[in-house]
Amino acid sequence: MGIGRFRVVILFALLSVGVSHAVTQEEMEQARTIAAKTYLRWANDGSGYLDEISPRTMSELEKSLKAKEKENIVAFKAIKTPADYASWDKDALVKYWSETFFSQPGLTEKGKAARNIVKRKVSAMTVTAPSVQSEPAATPAAETPKATDVADPSKPAEAGSAGHENVAAALAEDASEVAAEVAAVDSAVIVAEQADSRKSNGASVWIYILVLCVLVGVVIWLVIFASKTMKNAEEFSEVKAKERHPENDEVAGNETLVSQSVTESVAAESERVRELVESEAKLKREVMRLREENLRLVEECERLKIDKATPEVAVVSETEQPRRRRSAATREIYLGRVNAKGLFVRADRNMTPGKSVYRLTTTDGFTGTYRVVTDEEMVDTMLDNPLEYLSGGCVAKDLEDTDGMMEIVTESAGTAIFEDGCWRVLRKAKIAFK
Repeated sequence: MGIGRFRVVILFALLSVGVSHAVTQEEMEQARTIAAKTYLRWANDGSGYLDEISPRTMSELEKSLKAKEKENIVAFKAIKTPADYASWDKDALVKYWSETFFSQPGLTEKGKAARNIVKRKVSAMTVTAPSVQSEPAATPAAETPKATDVADPSKPAEAGSAGHENVAAALAEDASEVAAEVAAVDSAVIVAEQADSRKSNGASVWIYILVLCVLVGVVIWLVIFASKTMKNAEEFSEVKAKERHPENDEVAGNETLVSQSVTESVAAESERVRELVESEAKLKREVMRLREENLRLVEECERLKIDKATPEVAVVSETEQPRRRRSAATREIYLGRVNAKGLFVRADRNMTPGKSVYRLTTTDGFTGTYRVVTDEEMVDTMLDNPLEYLSGGCVAKDLEDTDGMMEIVTESAGTAIFEDGCWRVLRKAKIAFK
């Protein structure tokens, strides 16, 4: 019986050796999605929104893409996925997506710079490792014939076939016995697990009941304590009322009058403070209005001077005079986007890629005019998200209609004022898309 079981175990081992595992379709799709997201992020500096999503499939990724990334992904999807990836291991998967794929034509140079990031992210994946297919088991050598079989040379073929049939029958019998024993063992294990589960559930129920009893006792104690406390407070109040004298009543009345007087004085002072704050706010608004009007009048005066000038004077004013004015007093400041309070979030002396949205010109450092910058990369970013970058400082016919637009034209410059260490919008700029 022991030899039969050994034969069955060997047979099952030989049958199970041929099973192998490799890179699955889901793992290949996950690696492709990682490569696509990283490629798109590097191909366009304005695609920072991709850092906030974690798609596992290409369809999930494409649902979150904006117009620029939808254009860039066309070249990525044009490269076909190899059909033999089912035989790859993790090293082959990492090598393809970090080296072989990025050597294909059609990809942008900026996007190809993402290969090292892709290699690191794909290397962090959990990939099914392939196991080597085993060679078919060699046919066992024919058993040495018994003395009774050799003695009858007239039926060698029948003896051989009978031997094979006996071996097959023995294997089948042993296999059925092993299966029955395994089933019996499994049944015993299941029964034991169910018994353990019932025991643990019973213990848990008793624990819950004990905890509930403790909580009920605590609640009852708190109710009793609160009742006693309230009763003592009432008795104390009654004793104080009995011990009170007329003099004490008079003192209490005086204290009440003093308290009312103090309250009225505080209320009056608060009202005066509120009026002063409102007056100050009105004065600030009036000052801002006067500054804006002054700036408008200065611009109007300069325009009238230019209209009345002779051709020779006009030539001088168009060439030499602005150059002198700019070198002597005019300053240029690059401002960021405008927040909900009407304040520019940053100010720099030089153009900052990805941050500078407006270019402000000022002669006194307190008021100035601003226009939208013409940097191509920043223009693309603003066109992708006009509400975030332009709505706070600009007005347009349709600010959100930027599909197919390539340029932002400032038709009328906006005005800004420097207050409390920040530049604030006085009048928004008027822009148009082309």
